[in-house]
Amino acid sequence: GETNSEEQRKVILDESLREVTGLHPCDRRRPRREIEQLWNEHAVDVDATNIPDDDTDTAWNPTKRETLESVQARARTFLRSVARRAMSTETKAAWVFSHGVLLEQMLFAFGGTLLTPSPNADTSWLTNEKWRF
Repeated sequence: GETNSEEQRKVILDESLREVTGLHPCDRRRPRREIEQLWNEHAVDVDATNIPDDDTDTAWNPTKRETLESVQARARTFLRSVARRAMSTETKAAWVFSHGVLLEQMLFAFGGTLLTPSPNADTSWLTNEKWRF
């Protein structure tokens, strides 16, 4: 998108944008200090205060997968926080980087229904992508 040369971009990490949690070890969140270190290695100033400051991912459950209702609730929470930020600052645009399931549910949070694709549905259009709004 268009930007002016004086515009400051800020990277804000948000716990609510994570992948569906539970069952799969790859869906565990790293400790915040590791996340900050990874960003700092790339000389990016990042605000990770929305990530819990703990070593244990308390949202991850080894025996139970998160429900779509829970994912959609996280999507709504995130959208409300973006709206509050946009109303209280001069933020004009936000780039959202997340996972397909969360982005999918974020889209359907606007309509108030859960997206449950039919078994034959082509959902390849929504994979790990970015979404600008």
